[in-house]
Amino acid sequence: FPVTIFCQKLSDLVTINEKAVFQIFSYDEFGSPFSIGTGFYIDGNGKALTNVQFIEDAKFGFIRNYKGDVFQIKEINRTCEACDIAEILIDTKGTITPFLKTTNTIPAKASDIFVIGNPEGFESTVTTGIISSIRDGENKVIQISAPISPGSSGSPIMDMSGNVIGIATFQYSEGQNLNFGYWIGCKEKLSINHQYLLS
Repeated sequence: FPVTIFCQKLSDLVTINEKAVFQIFSYDEFGSPFSIGTGFYIDGNGKALTNVQFIEDAKFGFIRNYKGDVFQIKEINRTCEACDIAEILIDTKGTITPFLKTTNTIPAKASDIFVIGNPEGFESTVTTGIISSIRDGENKVIQISAPISPGSSGSPIMDMSGNVIGIATFQYSEGQNLNFGYWIGCKEKLSINHQYLLS
């Protein structure tokens, strides 16, 4: 019985939250694709978060949302290289975007979490797991058991209320389910970007 309640709640959360998650396609100055990742909206006007790694060498960038609509990334607004987080602005042509809420509160170790991303290009894929550990340091890292793969970096890590607690960033392929994301509170360290410019 508790499992049924959990699954129903999770499916409801996914139905709502996947609308704010999108796939990112980056291109070099010659128009050749070189990076695919994930991002998510944090307000209704096209402001979003992703990893710096997807846009740092990009000259052009586009996103594709869950409905298949494509919009151009118009600006890399703020970045923090140390925590691999970038705030980008999407040209949504006036469309009001669904967005995710964030919280600086990290649930206790072993708490359930879920991730919505685009692993290996498989759009809007959901994975579940727990918080395996919280790694304190200059930039706090959340270790999770929910699987992530290339293409899922930049995905929101969410608690069971649907709030974003972190951004999926990297994994250790030598082990099993050793996946990591930077705490969403690291976004407070973002500074105005003068380094990465789109054409």
